[in-house]
Amino acid sequence: MEIRPKNWLLLRGLAREERHWGEFPHMLSEQIPETRVHFLELPGVGKKAHLEAFANIKDYTNQLREEWLALKRTYPEPWGVMAISMGGMIGMDWCHRFPHDLTALILINSSAGNLSPPHHRFSPLAMGTVLKLFFREDYEEREEAILKLTTNMLKVDQDLIKRYASYSADTPIKRSSFIKQMAAASRFQIPKELKQELLILAAKKDRLASYKCSQAIAKHFHTKVHYHESAGHDLPMDDPQWVVDQIKNFLEI
Repeated sequence: MEIRPKNWLLLRGLAREERHWGEFPHMLSEQIPETRVHFLELPGVGKKAHLEAFANIKDYTNQLREEWLALKRTYPEPWGVMAISMGGMIGMDWCHRFPHDLTALILINSSAGNLSPPHHRFSPLAMGTVLKLFFREDYEEREEAILKLTTNMLKVDQDLIKRYASYSADTPIKRSSFIKQMAAASRFQIPKELKQELLILAAKKDRLASYKCSQAIAKHFHTKVHYHESAGHDLPMDDPQWVVDQIKNFLEI
């Protein structure tokens, strides 16, 4: 049976949406033959900003899976999930509870509450940034601070800040949804095992979540981590080509 995914479902993390993947999805589909890239937004962000978020990872999985089943009918070839941060928690839960849905999982800078301490999963710097910006309505100020926290290599100029601020203005996340997303991520417990092929990527200079979280996940699943030495938490934005190259090696292309 063919297990290499022809379809990749991309899941973002906390308070992020489809547009925050930048050029990475185009590069992925262009450089890996016969690859289709698909997106599903988390409730509370992007196209689903009008919906209330959940406070439990399993609830995200259940809703996203219902949408995915419709996609699966149109695209029946093998599927994989590529997910960053909180999206990776959803991916792990999904792969564990519905092991026949997906053939591969790629985790980027993710974590689990039963493996890593809170200050590794959400750094004091990140917490300070969130507390500082939580009640502010200046989207440009907010996005500049988030970009500077989550990226190291990306050129954070006014054009990028304004573009990201426009996303927030178009579909603003409700504070209640943000709090529920934080609660869901903080409560996530890693499953005992996964049946899928697994690739774990981590950034050594991640200032939001320590790369040690990825080390703990890899140890739990008896595999290894592939490290980027200088990128930040949003690795696909910081160095999309490196991520694509790791995926090509993973798929033995």
